Amino acid sequence: MMLPSPLRIIACGAIMLFAARANAQMSTSPAVVPTPWREEASAVGTTARVLIIGAHPDDEDNALIAWLSLGRHVETAVLSLTRGENGVNPGGREREQMLGMVRTAEALAERKRDGAHQYFTRAYDFGFAKNDSVAYDAWPRDSLLRDVVAVIRAFRPHVVITPFNGDTTDRDGQHQVAGQLARQAVALAGDTVHHPARLSSLLGAWNVEAFYQLVDSVRPTDLRVNVGEMDGERGRTYAELGADIRRLQRTQGVAPAPPVGAVSRYLRNLRGDSSNTEASRGNDLSHSPASTIFAASDTGWTRFAALSLADSVRRAIDSIAAGDPREAVVVRLARIERLAARAHDGLACGEPVELNCSGAMGDLALSLASTRNRSARALLDASGVVIDVTAEREAVAMGDTVGVTTRVFNGGRAPIIVSSVLVGDALFPENAATVMPDSVQTWSGYLLMRGVTTPWWLPSGLLAGTWIYRVLLNPARPVNTQLINGEDSRLDTRAIVKLRVSDVEVTANVGPIVARGETGLRGDERRPVAGVPRFSVLLEQGNQYAHAYVPFERLMRVWVGSALSHEDTVEVTMKLPPGLKTDSATRSIVLPAGGGRTLFFRVRGRWLLGRTPIDVVATPRPELPRPELQNGRRLLGIATRDVKTGFVALEYPHIATQRYSRSATDSIQAVDFRAPAKLRVAFIRGLRDEQIDSRVGELGVEIYPIDPSALGIADLSIYTTILIAPRAYAEVEALLPNVAAIRQFADRGGTVVVMYGRGELLLPGVLPFPIAFRAPKPITAIGGQMPIRIPASRSRLLDWPNRITSSDFDDWSGMQARELPATFDSHYKTVVELSDDDKKATSAGVLSTPVGKGMFIYTSLAFERQLLATNPGAARLFVNLLSASLTPKP
Repeated sequence: MMLPSPLRIIACGAIMLFAARANAQMSTSPAVVPTPWREEASAVGTTARVLIIGAHPDDEDNALIAWLSLGRHVETAVLSLTRGENGVNPGGREREQMLGMVRTAEALAERKRDGAHQYFTRAYDFGFAKNDSVAYDAWPRDSLLRDVVAVIRAFRPHVVITPFNGDTTDRDGQHQVAGQLARQAVALAGDTVHHPARLSSLLGAWNVEAFYQLVDSVRPTDLRVNVGEMDGERGRTYAELGADIRRLQRTQGVAPAPPVGAVSRYLRNLRGDSSNTEASRGNDLSHSPASTIFAASDTGWTRFAALSLADSVRRAIDSIAAGDPREAVVVRLARIERLAARAHDGLACGEPVELNCSGAMGDLALSLASTRNRSARALLDASGVVIDVTAEREAVAMGDTVGVTTRVFNGGRAPIIVSSVLVGDALFPENAATVMPDSVQTWSGYLLMRGVTTPWWLPSGLLAGTWIYRVLLNPARPVNTQLINGEDSRLDTRAIVKLRVSDVEVTANVGPIVARGETGLRGDERRPVAGVPRFSVLLEQGNQYAHAYVPFERLMRVWVGSALSHEDTVEVTMKLPPGLKTDSATRSIVLPAGGGRTLFFRVRGRWLLGRTPIDVVATPRPELPRPELQNGRRLLGIATRDVKTGFVALEYPHIATQRYSRSATDSIQAVDFRAPAKLRVAFIRGLRDEQIDSRVGELGVEIYPIDPSALGIADLSIYTTILIAPRAYAEVEALLPNVAAIRQFADRGGTVVVMYGRGELLLPGVLPFPIAFRAPKPITAIGGQMPIRIPASRSRLLDWPNRITSSDFDDWSGMQARELPATFDSHYKTVVELSDDDKKATSAGVLSTPVGKGMFIYTSLAFERQLLATNPGAARLFVNLLSASLTPKP
């Protein structure tokens, strides 16, 4: 159920019910592409494991992952150092941590399609780095190395693959670090002397048997994988399947379509030349080209020959024949499940055995867990069992309950027994039941929401002085559970259904629990249930500009929501600093069940120079005593307290809803600045909504979006300036054909301000004089290294209408500039100096040149980021650039 808010703001929440990736229970989260039961049965017993290590979510090779996981049933995992917090988002407004949330969800959506697992380290993507030293300045090497070693020791891959060499051939410093850490971690994972278990979440040693790098240049000893091979079950090549899966990364831009026919991937053995011969030690993949990847490994069940526990499991797996009828396969799968469970229970390493066992026993524990997971899923599918768990609504207040219905459908030919259904921590009233063929049995109960749904890596922010997330661990037991279990294993809500199928007990771990609804465009929608706070309060903007010392009157929009299942009353108070007043500081409103209301406060006064917070607080009425049981629902008593935050829901059609907390504070940055009365700006947007026009408009500057296709016929004389958004020449098709009209506008006395771009700016006519970028990637300027400086030869653009001083650059944070030219024509005059990503001084941040009677400016400064953060100095300088061709009054 969605709260009726224009901002789609949801009260905060989530349950941290944790399920390990490799446990013996089966996850039945619905996949986008269903797998036939016969193919699932053929995957049972394949125990080879491959880990691919990259720096960003878009570093993964989706075709290779599909070839391994879907084509060869190899248990495949992807480890990304970062969550992709930096970079362009063509799909929406989210930036920084919010963009990392969205890209994490995109990666998990991909894993549902290709069946692989997903891991992340604590690294934050701070942007392009010229070399590894820049990256290590932001990422403490030891911290990330511990994370990578921990993932290797937890997943225990036989083969590790890296797409990076770890040296200057990787043109991004973050890629260099990913390649280096992969090499170091592979070497240290099996060495508990130099890397003790306490540094890797108490996990024991694991020796990686083969280490490869994905390469483009080919040597005779490199392994070739044809990802253009056809998948017989799906009727498409693995390259096509990978490209289709890659389309889920919508915030990364469009990926190229694969060619038709053979598509090669080349793997170079980093531990010496490989022989390209078939494996000869019982390899599960001995009839596949993939066997050469495991030439140095024994990935067959014969490697457990000395462990009698596994021998009966191996024989049972070997008994499955490709042409067996369904009934025979069901019987054999039930036997495999029974024997694997018995062998798993016989491992005496402590729970969970998948993480506590090490060496050969650890390998066996993971292999048994994978075999049980796959055999249980295949057994249920082959038996026609469908389990559906749905809730009454999507957002549930912490401490409240929601009705949950579990349906078990038996589409097979034999009865099945459901021994128990557990939702959260409560058993449903009706337990054991027999479900006859072609019938449905239903269980109804309530889920008690004990926590809030929020990304586990966000609450503590970044570690001071670094670009890695701060994760609090118990010093007595330093185990980062979220890291070592993998992102795909995390279930905020779940139901555990125990069934007896074909005389064997199967435990189905179903999650997340979803709320179903219908929309006009998408029809049936399923949204994961989330725990949220009882109330949520938010201001619309978050931060705004204002003109200092000038009398003003402004409407402040406040949204207040409730996630309770009943109506309630709250008092909403706006707290203002001295000198400001509102018509009614406190209001009492009634909130409907699961709904919200919008309030407007009219604020008057004068803004003093600087940043001024405006806080809003919602105070619920005192809570009445209520019984422990109410209409069959268990409730948690929660003390009444002021609510000062709200949760915002990020909605994308291709991923599950993402939620994050935001303070109910509207920060007003009052700026002492001047803008010419005649300034009138025509704004050409790119595909991304950077909110540049709204930010400039808050300063009182008249700025109007204009259709670029109308530039050749529109009357541009009413404007003094044309502002072209970042990358607009590459993203807006109608802009390039109208470069002559833009040039003519400048010739007649107008100002043209072009924000940063790339190769599209080198096309004829776009800029009046040539510039050149560093190949293959332009220079960037990362904030925090050296401040932006004013050169000795001061530009006129720094003096009118606002006099810019060094203090105007004090608050520039994050990325200071993008796509800085490496060289530029002598006609251009420079304005400021800054340091590039190699810590070298550059004056290419702002380039200006007269054109006819007007002025042409190219700026690499990341004004869109600074304006979004309401940086005062950025606003003053930006107005100066927009006013470049206007004449100052005497």
